Amino acid sequence: MKSLRRISTAVTAPLLGAKREHQARLGPSATALACLGASATALARLGATAANLALLGAAATTLALFSATTAHAQAVTVHGRMTSTLRPESDGVALNESNRGETPFDFLDVDLFLDAAPTDDLQLRTWLVFNDVYPHTMSLAAAILLYEVVDGGRLYLQAGKIPVPLGNYLDRFAADRSPIIGIPLAWHWHSSLARDIVPRSADALLAASGTGQTAPPVYPDAASSRRGLALLYAACYDYGAVAIGSAGSWEYRAGLLAGTPGNPAAGNDANDSRTLAGRLGWSPGPFLRVGASGAWGAYLPDDVGLPDGLSLSGSDEPGDYAQTALVFDIEASRGHGALFSEVAWSRYESPFIDDDLDQVSYYVEALYRVAAGWTVGARWDEIRFSEIASDSGDSSRWSESHKRLELGSSYDVSRSFTIRTGLQMNHAGAEGFDPDANVVAVQLIGRF
Repeated sequence: MKSLRRISTAVTAPLLGAKREHQARLGPSATALACLGASATALARLGATAANLALLGAAATTLALFSATTAHAQAVTVHGRMTSTLRPESDGVALNESNRGETPFDFLDVDLFLDAAPTDDLQLRTWLVFNDVYPHTMSLAAAILLYEVVDGGRLYLQAGKIPVPLGNYLDRFAADRSPIIGIPLAWHWHSSLARDIVPRSADALLAASGTGQTAPPVYPDAASSRRGLALLYAACYDYGAVAIGSAGSWEYRAGLLAGTPGNPAAGNDANDSRTLAGRLGWSPGPFLRVGASGAWGAYLPDDVGLPDGLSLSGSDEPGDYAQTALVFDIEASRGHGALFSEVAWSRYESPFIDDDLDQVSYYVEALYRVAAGWTVGARWDEIRFSEIASDSGDSSRWSESHKRLELGSSYDVSRSFTIRTGLQMNHAGAEGFDPDANVVAVQLIGRF
């Protein structure tokens, strides 16, 4: 049985052909993992309209023609993943919902990837998403251009709809090879701070504590139309451009994004600001990888809703209020075991609240390969919010904290078929773990 090797920088490796030896992934099929590569897992499902299928055909045809008419072209590859989930009803499923309402525990997911290499130094990836939550729509989850500027993996330019260059979770998220089904709280949990309206005061924000994840935040004088802001957000890529490279045991990513870590741009840019983001990492060998990353950018849209009778002070504009994020990450492996951990911190500035709105989240995830093709794992996960002063002077956390324990097991029946089982236990506030919020699931995953 081969030893477990470190799960790598999937932001670059799948499109780079895994040029660096230490960029190997967990699992018996390196080829399948490379194919599933550099995108954050979309919660995809089956069901497309004729127009969507026409768009898919047009995308495939365009890539094929582009590839075929290039002197050094490689063949366009089409590959994907279908996940069928069996689970009983549970209150905990809603605690995993994304902005659009999808979860990793939905009944049917399909992700479709189209890859092409028009030249030796240019690679393209298109990622299309189907979902049964929205069965008559198809969305573009990613459109990545990767250009090799300096030979030997020292410098690449990545542009388009791309993953945020923060932390290490997205590096293994897209491959979907972990036995753990859910997403860490830092990468999806919605707070009670709205993205489209501004709370009138600290009291208004505190009154909405406990909302934001399963439903949009509701303030005493206004209700949001979208779920609350996250610390980081894995389920949506952002528009931007990032330089990616390595020098010896050091690796780096740095660039500009249209959105922010907790609110990636889903369509048109919401404001004139750009987010500066980057990560610096160190990997002395395949057994260890550590990194520190950060981002800063305006999160409020230009057309944000302000409370009746209030306006921004002086020359302030919505773009003057920022999200700041810091992430520290570590990966370590030995023999058949691997350990992953991130600590993430974020601060939001709100126009009519004097205190900064801080949150911190961490998780520790351990994986162990029991036998060839069989891997088990466990993750402890927590997110906490800072205290702010109410109008009366009392202090309370501005959003509801949450804890989670998740266990999982995956078995590769073959290179293209995996059976995964999972148990997620959710803990909210003083109520402790709620049995009604436990999520038990069995997933059948087919790759093509």
